This record gives sequence, structure tokens and C-alpha cells, in this order.
Amino acid sequence: FSVFRDYLENCTVFYMQDLNSQERMTYMKKQTFLGRSALRRALALLMCLLLCLGAAACAQEDESSQDIQSTSHELSPEGVSGTATGKYVETETASFDDGYFWDLMQTKDTLYLYGSHGCQASQDGGRSWEDFERGSPLAEEMEAEGYEMGCPYFSWDGRRLQALSKNMEHGGLTYAQYRYILHETDGSEREVEIRLPAEEVLPVGLREEQEVPEDSFGTYLLNPILLADNTLVGLGFSSTVYHIDLETGEILHTIAPENDTNESRFSGMAVTPTSLLIVSQLDAQLYDLETWKRRKDDQVIDEFISRGKEMADGGYIMSDNTAPRYIEVYGDGQEEAYYICDSTGIYRYMPGGVTIEQLLPAERTTMSLSHCYLQSFVKGPDDYSFFALFSTGAFQADQAPPYSIFDYSYDSDAVRAPEQDLKIYALAENEYLQQAVALFQRKHPELNVILEAGIDPSVSWEISDALRILNTEIMAGKGPDVLILDMMSVENYQNKGLLADITDTADEIKAQSDILDNVTDIYKTDGKIYAMPASFDMPIVVGAPEHLEKITGFEALADTIVQLRRENPEISSISGYRDTGYLSGITQSMIMPRCIREDRTVDWDTVKIFYQQVARMNQADADTKTDSGITGDGSEENPTILDTPIYVTTIPGMSIRTGYSVLELRSLNTLDALPCLYTSMEEAGLQYKTLEDSGVRAFTPAYILGISAKSQQQNQAKAFIQFMFSEEMQNPQGFAAYDFNLPVNADAIRRRFAGKEGKEQIMYVDIGDEHQLSTRNPQAEEIEDFIARARQLDTALATQDMAIQNALFAGCYQYQSGIKTLDEAIAAAREEIELYLAEA
Repeated sequence: FSVFRDYLENCTVFYMQDLNSQERMTYMKKQTFLGRSALRRALALLMCLLLCLGAAACAQEDESSQDIQSTSHELSPEGVSGTATGKYVETETASFDDGYFWDLMQTKDTLYLYGSHGCQASQDGGRSWEDFERGSPLAEEMEAEGYEMGCPYFSWDGRRLQALSKNMEHGGLTYAQYRYILHETDGSEREVEIRLPAEEVLPVGLREEQEVPEDSFGTYLLNPILLADNTLVGLGFSSTVYHIDLETGEILHTIAPENDTNESRFSGMAVTPTSLLIVSQLDAQLYDLETWKRRKDDQVIDEFISRGKEMADGGYIMSDNTAPRYIEVYGDGQEEAYYICDSTGIYRYMPGGVTIEQLLPAERTTMSLSHCYLQSFVKGPDDYSFFALFSTGAFQADQAPPYSIFDYSYDSDAVRAPEQDLKIYALAENEYLQQAVALFQRKHPELNVILEAGIDPSVSWEISDALRILNTEIMAGKGPDVLILDMMSVENYQNKGLLADITDTADEIKAQSDILDNVTDIYKTDGKIYAMPASFDMPIVVGAPEHLEKITGFEALADTIVQLRRENPEISSISGYRDTGYLSGITQSMIMPRCIREDRTVDWDTVKIFYQQVARMNQADADTKTDSGITGDGSEENPTILDTPIYVTTIPGMSIRTGYSVLELRSLNTLDALPCLYTSMEEAGLQYKTLEDSGVRAFTPAYILGISAKSQQQNQAKAFIQFMFSEEMQNPQGFAAYDFNLPVNADAIRRRFAGKEGKEQIMYVDIGDEHQLSTRNPQAEEIEDFIARARQLDTALATQDMAIQNALFAGCYQYQSGIKTLDEAIAAAREEIELYLAEA
């Protein structure tokens, strides 16, 4: 699949041996968004590092069940927006869990669906489907010559362009050769010859220029659109748009992207009777179909497509919250209008217009969910209906995700949702919280669920101001209903009587599922629960058994690292880190319970020990005799230059197995880490243990849920908390999984690997020399072993309170980097923390 990998550059490649080359390309062109998951992981790792040095961190996971229901929004079609009834309603018309599905196509009377099992047709809006027979006498002749049937392309009037492909050998290389059949509405058919320039003819699996076979023709076109004048437009491999005469095969016009970057390559097209719209990831261009010149009035659509995105370091980034995760454009060739669907809604653009009209906002619909990705989008045969094909689950290399088709139609009799607000508050929102709110909203259409964020991390991490505003609103009775207390002082809110008793809710959750109550009950006071973590991380150390047995506490860990450095002067790292931020963050679980007492006073003598021992460990890691591996030395100028396998949390044991470190200190914060961890234990003889000191095993809680004592929506708030502990939200999917830690629902942990225990997979790790390593899912007994270890955690770290974390870790870094002496660093941290505790 190197041709597809090169063509999409950053796209994740899936194994689809059962698909022919055309089908693979059709599938892969729909998956460019997946390349962003690697970028998101990298950005998440970088953010975690920065937060260790002075902000905060939350985290990640995988997999969830589906509960797709009819939902609606409040916007009505033009002219009836003021009525008390009438709204768009989202209805799931069909779902599929076998195979891959790529394209929806609409004619004036039929909806078509194409996927790995062929083509199906529906004449009742996608509610029932029948196989569509693509065969014909001419197709049978081509199949007898070894050609395989590919994707059909329909025009609104019912004409069909049928592609067929065959692999050809030439000069020791394999080329894909394509032929096309045009099926007219009167039943006649004929082959149309499409000859593209030689640079569009590519060997399968190669990108570089090669000799082109003389008999090569019919080079594959992406997204061909049949025009009314017996011509078509389509995209070549080079992302050039070709306008082709179907009678002669002559190329009439070409439109090439301005440069060959992945972001500039054309990714979609649509037509009206007079214009052609071409979009890339970053812009849109509008062309007149008579003159084939770019129109000067396309600025509106260009700005709309590019909103929230900007170029950075040779790629593009989503620079603000308006940037959609995906985008599809559609035009039926009959109406002077384009329709656009992205993760923010459905829109209409009239060429030459000065605005983009939103027909349907994404809120409360499938398109807003981060684990759902739009595959294809078409307008229905009437004025106010649309159909969308979504993949509704996480993509994995070994299986197809589930798919669903949704009908978005305006219902003039539907009653709009009542204005009953349920406010959810978090200091910072993320995709996991957005997904939770959207899914809960779908289950409770009677509510208007609102997610409020106290800060915008892209602007400022000024938490104190946000907390002052929040506290003022709570005291005035205008605050949120549900509080997500991450980065806040749970004890402070509890002691001031600002949190409602949710013991009954906790009991109901435990009655429904096997819950890690050592985590969920960590804030229990006098037999009552006022806040419950829905997630957590588990600090561990991985290594050889003879090394782990020496690590009996915090000081013993430092002694062991120093001794192992003397014994291993050439290895890149001992602990798996060489940076003050990482080391202080991961080892705090061993000593912070001694530093910060239960009454929230601070033992400053122990804090001094913390700073000193972190300095010893950091210095030992920095004292390597080799230039390979990590090169950061903990200094202010060079604190964080790390090699990938040293710090990636999803592959514990890998750094040791590939010779980069002796130990691995890890914050185990995703179930995705278990396959590599337990494989390393079996194949490399490694072990792991939770970090502890004096019998205390501490952890960092996450998604700490509480209810405002002043909330007027107590029952609805409790329902939201129960939902957060369901298996659905304890195994989030898509991008939301990167924002979640370990689930507290043990049944969700088991469900994560149910039916796939022990399943083997190949992992590729690029660490200079690429390593191909086999891993496997944990067996049932290993899953229970992990759950049993998680049940041993017994102390929530007070440093989840950001005011404390910032002061302590900043002081440790300043001492380590030489900015301050030990006494100066302690004094600065002491002044800041004691002032904070006094004000609290």
C-alpha cells in the first residue's frame, strides 16, 4: 500500500487485501482524517510535558458501544423559524457492521450505497436496500478479460459511469489499468476511453517515475462527475482536475493545485449547472463551466472552507474552535446551490452569494460526535432532506468500524425541545467532554445540555480568575449544575458545603457495574460521597524483577537509579526519562502524600527531600556516555529533548526491550498500553509494580464529578453522573479517547478486550532503526491481574489541585535548572502555596 501511503502522506493505512486497487483508493481517500490522530497524540504528549512544568494534564483510552437515536435541532427552514413547532430531525435509517462503506449517491428517485460488498439501492430513503446489479453484456466481456468491477458513479438523471480495473505487468512492475462503461438512461451502454497524461499512470506500490506501458489507458479518476453536455470532470492521482469529452476522450481543460503539499491537494468537487466547486483541506475555488476561468466571487466559500485553519511548519493546524474535523461538498448539477456538511453542521452556498447559510447546526446530532466520521453526504430529492453516511466507531487495523446512514429531514409537526438547561462546568473542555455532553443530550432531548469552560487554554491558563468567577456564580445561585473538579480543590468545595451528597448515585452506579470503589470513593467523608472520579492514572515502574525488588520507596528509587547508572554508563537512560518535569511528575505519587498532609498543611522538610532526590535521579540519567537516545539534560536551555520510545505511554516495556533504558517510570493512563506491557512481561521477562512509599499507593484522579448544592436540576445532574460511569463513556472512541485515562468501570475494562484476548498484532516503532515487534492483547487472567493492581490504589494526589501543582513543580524545576538555590526554591513554593491555602 505504499502508493496510498505516499498519496495521502500522513494517512493511517489499513489492511484490505480483499479489495481491488480501485476500491482501496476509494476507501483511502475518505480516511485522510486519520493521519491527524498521530498528530494529536504528539501534541498531547507535548502538552503533558508542558503541564508538568507549570500547568495540568488529563488523558485517554478506546472503544464504545453505539446508541444512535433520532435527535433534532432548533433551526427550521427559511420562513418558518419563528413557529413553535417544526424542526429538523435526525433519524438513523440503516446500520451496517460488516465490511467497509464509502459512497452515497443520489439520483432523482434512488439512493445508492457502495462498499466492499458491492452496490445497493434504496427507493425509500435508505430504510430498505436491495443489491444493485452492475453487470451488463459489455461488463461481462471485460470481466472475462480479467477486469474487476469497481465503483459506479451516478448522475442525478440516472446515467451511470462504471469503472473496472485490472493489474498489468510491465517492466517488472504492476500497473492498475482502468476501463469505463457509460450506461445511458435508455438502457444503452458504451465504453468510453479516458487517456490521462503519463504522470497519472502509476505503478501499484511506487511513486517515483517509471516507464509507462504503451497500452495503458483509462487511468483511474477520483470523484468523476457526469455533466449534462456529455463531458465529465474528475481528479487524477496528481490531484489535477481533468475535464474530458466522453465522445472523443479528449482532455478539454485541466486545473492543477498551486503546489503539491497534502493540504493543497484537491479533495472534493461538486457542480451546479453553471459552475464547478473544487475544495482542498485549506481552500475552495469556483470555476465557470462555460469559460473554465476561476470566478472572482468565490471569496465567501473560500473563507468558509478555510475557517479555523492555518499553515504551520509545512502542514496545517486547527487554529481555533471553528475548524471542522471533516468536510464534504455536494451539488446535484440541477440546482444553482452547493451543500456542505462538516462537523459543525449542514450549509447551503449560492454561487455569487455573500453569505453561507446554515441549514442545520451539528449540536445534538451525530455529526458533532468526535468518534463519528462523515464518509459521504448527498441532498435528498426534496428541498429539505439530506442523507449522510457515517462511520460510527473507532477505526482499527483488524476490523471495519460500524456504519450508519442518517436522514436529516424537516418535520413541520415536531415539537421543539423545552428550554430546560443542564449546565456542565469544567475548567477546560476537551473532545471527551464534548462527546459526553453530545451523547447525553441525545438520550435526553428534553434537556438543553450546556458545556461551560472556565478557561481557554489557547489564550491563558489563568485558573485563579476562572475559579473566582465560578465561586461567585455558585454563591449567587447562578452556577452550573454539574462540576468537573479536575485541577480544583475538591476538599475546598466540599468543606464549604458547595457540593451535594451523591452517595445514592454512587450506590446506583455500583449496583449496575463492577466499579473500582477504591477510586470512586476516595473523597468519601463521614460515610458520604460528594465527588467521584470517573477516571484515573496508575504510576508504575517497569523493569527486571531484580531491579524492582530494590524499589521499596521514594529514596530507594533514587538510590536504585544512581546505582544502575554506575553499572550502565553507556545506556541512554536509566529511568526512561531525563527531564525534571517528567521525573517530578511521575515520582510525586510516592512522596506527595507525605508532603501534603490530610489537613492540607505542607511538610516542607519532606518537600526539600523531594527536590533533592529528583535532582539525584535527573543527574544520574543525564550522566550517559553515549550520544544516542535522549539528549535533554534538564537545563533551562535543553530540558525536554527526548527520543520517542523513551516516553510514549502506550508502549511500556518497549524502551527496555530496545535497549534505550534500564527501567521505565510510567504513568499508566490508557488501556492501549496493556498489550505491550503484558507482552513485554512474557517475552522479555519484565515485571511492573505500582509506585508506593510507606505502604501508600497514590494516583491522580480525573473527571472528578460533583453536583452543585445549589443546583435546581439535581435529578438530571445525577443522571449525567451515572451516564459518565456507563460502559459507553468509560470506553470512549475516536479523538475523545485521547482525552481519557483509565476507566473506573471494571466491566468496561473487560469489555475492551472481550473476544479479542490474546489477539496478536505487529507494532512498528521508529527509533532510528525501525523495530518490528509483535504484541498481543492481554489474556483474561492478565486483565484481572491489572484490575486487581488498580484496586490497591488508596490515595488521591492533592496535586490534582493545579494551584498546588504549579507551585511545587515550578520550584523543583527552578532548583534543578539552577535558576534558584534549594532554599530559594522552597521559600518561593512555600509562600505561594500557603497564601493559596489561607485564601481557600
